[in-house]
Amino acid sequence: MAKNKNTNENQITNNSRVYVFAGVLMAVVTLFNMFLVNRLHSTNETVLNNTIGSMAAVSTMNDELSKINRDVLMIVAGTGDPAMLVPEISNSFRKIEKSENDYAQLTGHSDMELRRYNQAVIFKDAYHDKIETYQDSFATLDPETARNTYIQEIHPLQVTASEMLSAAIDLGKKSQQAEIDRNERTYYTVEFIMAGLLLIAEIGIFIVARIAKRQRLALERRAQMLEEIDSKLQTSRQKVGEIALTNILTGMKNRYALDADLEERLEKDQFNIAVFDMDNFRSINDMYGYDFGDEYLAQVAEKLKEEYSDVAEIYNITGNEFCFIFNKDVPDAQTQRIAERIQATMTEYYNVFNIGVQLTTSGSIYHYLPGDCLNVSSLLVKLDNVMRDAKRNGGNAVYQVTGI
Repeated sequence: MAKNKNTNENQITNNSRVYVFAGVLMAVVTLFNMFLVNRLHSTNETVLNNTIGSMAAVSTMNDELSKINRDVLMIVAGTGDPAMLVPEISNSFRKIEKSENDYAQLTGHSDMELRRYNQAVIFKDAYHDKIETYQDSFATLDPETARNTYIQEIHPLQVTASEMLSAAIDLGKKSQQAEIDRNERTYYTVEFIMAGLLLIAEIGIFIVARIAKRQRLALERRAQMLEEIDSKLQTSRQKVGEIALTNILTGMKNRYALDADLEERLEKDQFNIAVFDMDNFRSINDMYGYDFGDEYLAQVAEKLKEEYSDVAEIYNITGNEFCFIFNKDVPDAQTQRIAERIQATMTEYYNVFNIGVQLTTSGSIYHYLPGDCLNVSSLLVKLDNVMRDAKRNGGNAVYQVTGI
């Protein structure tokens, strides 16, 4: 009896030791697994946020460079008032400097990305210097000399700076993908090691059956959690690939997508295109704040997509400016009426954060013929100039672009 008692006690002790060992081992594995998942998620989230921040800063720089180029073109062509455009150019360069500061505060840039970015800054600075050198003298130069000066000395610097910024973004995305891939390899390596530890734990848990069942359920829950995290990471990587051509706020295609879609069509296609911009939108941001303005834009964009996606490709090219390229099956005679409907839709009453808001909208519409414009920028300049005429005449109107 004493021997059996001792045997039972030893068995109980052994079972207790197995339980304690299995419990401690499972606790260690669980804590390490949680640490690994949190570390992987945190690292990938940091990489993703840095990439998105870099893309936002560089996109702003590119947008402002395009805006500066548009204003310089207007000065060179004599279609704009230098007294109004020169301050706008200076303001755009200040915005670029702010984006440079934002970019500098971000971490995780690869050496190649920084090299391209720094080259872009050099060309941007040279572009700035050239504009300051000539902006006051363009008005006194004959048109041909002004045009040649712009083409030969100024425009190439802006194009090169934009190309370097785009290259920096591409290199940044590649670096981000490489970092995520390294994290995944580390994750699977450690998971393989952890699998061996779990096998040992399962042997201990097998001896204590009821505990084993509970632990298996816990493992299944953790496996499901890991799959959900992996799915979210894959979705995030896909969104990073799409964000370059999409306006994050409205979900519409952005200016870069417009350039890509129209670049090859300018020489061979005819189409109807229109742009619209809410009058005095800045007052909304000044009065209610940028979050309110963003929500207002999002509601307007959703309404436009809902009502006009079947007749036109819609782009949110800058701020509250929307561009419509009408489908080929829409008759030319109907585009003016549709444009007026679009203007009415944007001018409707919207309820934003329980506050009613309504702004008038101005626009311009253009029946484009092959070869009318050299590039998308000059096409948008033409549309924007006519739209500004509408705004100067009181706004709340859609003007037709006429002439070449």
